[in-house]
Amino acid sequence: MKFSSFNLKTKLVAALDELGYKNASAIQEIVIPKALKGRSLIVKSMTGSGKSHCFIIPILNNLKLDNKNAQSIIISPTRELARQTYLFFKQFEPYFEGLNVKLLIGGHQQKDDEVLKNNPPHIIIATPKRANDILVLESFIKLGCVKTVVLDEVDMMMDMGYFNDIDQLLKRLKDIQIMSFSASYPNKVIHLLKKYMPVDEIISLDDNITNDNVTHFAIDIKHQDKNEMVYKFIDKFNPYGLIIFCSLKSDVNVVYNYLIEHKIKCGMLHGDLSQRERKNMMKMFKNNDFHIMVCSDMASRGLDLDNISDVLNYDLPNNEEFYFHRAGRVGRMNKKGNCYSFYNVDSVDKITNLEKNKITFTYLVYKNNDFISSLKVKKERKNNRLDPEIIELNKNIKIAKSKATTKKVKPNYKKKVKVAINEVKRKYKKEKIKKEIKKQLKKKYQQGDF
Repeated sequence: MKFSSFNLKTKLVAALDELGYKNASAIQEIVIPKALKGRSLIVKSMTGSGKSHCFIIPILNNLKLDNKNAQSIIISPTRELARQTYLFFKQFEPYFEGLNVKLLIGGHQQKDDEVLKNNPPHIIIATPKRANDILVLESFIKLGCVKTVVLDEVDMMMDMGYFNDIDQLLKRLKDIQIMSFSASYPNKVIHLLKKYMPVDEIISLDDNITNDNVTHFAIDIKHQDKNEMVYKFIDKFNPYGLIIFCSLKSDVNVVYNYLIEHKIKCGMLHGDLSQRERKNMMKMFKNNDFHIMVCSDMASRGLDLDNISDVLNYDLPNNEEFYFHRAGRVGRMNKKGNCYSFYNVDSVDKITNLEKNKITFTYLVYKNNDFISSLKVKKERKNNRLDPEIIELNKNIKIAKSKATTKKVKPNYKKKVKVAINEVKRKYKKEKIKKEIKKQLKKKYQQGDF
């Protein structure tokens, strides 16, 4: 369905077309008509399905540029996601003369906030804490004309403890449209949203929170050094755009430093970095200064990074929903992608639980300095177990080794053991050749070649 099919302003349709947004995604087809009518919605749709434009387009369409007051507020859980949404809106400034969009995140100086009194923006994009500080505690901006509030990645904001900040803001607003968006909604989040916001409709596109464009791999690394495995993974698969996810910020630093020491260009992103550092990392990644980013889970939500071909889970998160958000960094907007996960016997239960949640894994194992199909290894083991000749060979090797080994260690005992084992293998090979010759002779006889 084309955006021109919606009841949108002509200049908005023209702007979307020039910016390359021609056809609406499935979730956009459902949400945009309802959002244009001012309905309050809880929207659940898989990562990468185009949720951001479900609220950006209706907000721009319903905006009154001649009203020099704040009309819409978008709350995002992280600075990176807030900045990304801000840049989406900034794309439309050339097409909407006088459009004023303001980003409120940590790190901005106080004097910048005071400017808001004299020049209030039409649209405010903010993190929860900053929104509470500027809009509620300091009251720099009049909120009487606000008609729409968007809670983006709302479940993450709840998990991060921002509900009180959001609640304080919502109490200041009356008769507004509230829309919340996320790829997953735990029951406790749904209950809270229903309690504090008017809900006209809950929209859930489907039950899958990863899409069919993502191929999932589980790699058994057999308790080998994880950092070395990351290095070997990069060397083997050579991804053109890779995000490595770690559950702990300390692990992000360790992996980043290990790769730098091994001459691999990469960046890192986690909450302990300063705003300037995080901004620079994002800028360098988007400029292709490096194509590998080591991240904590803060980067798994909402960030739309171009040219990501692969995700590697350094470890599996304890919260299964984080897995889906990590995997959602690839396979966005009909692009293909891969999600790889390291595991071993200690974390195999997490793989099993993900399979119960409709994730189909292709299994790999690190063996003989390579990542190979786990099915191949299992087949080899199965064949070895079922082959009587192999069983007999192993039995004879064990006997020969036992005979060559004495309780009292003597000189060259290792060499004697090795000679004994090799003799068993030699006899096995000789007998195998004899059997093969007899087999071929029998075949020729049956075919009448004699």
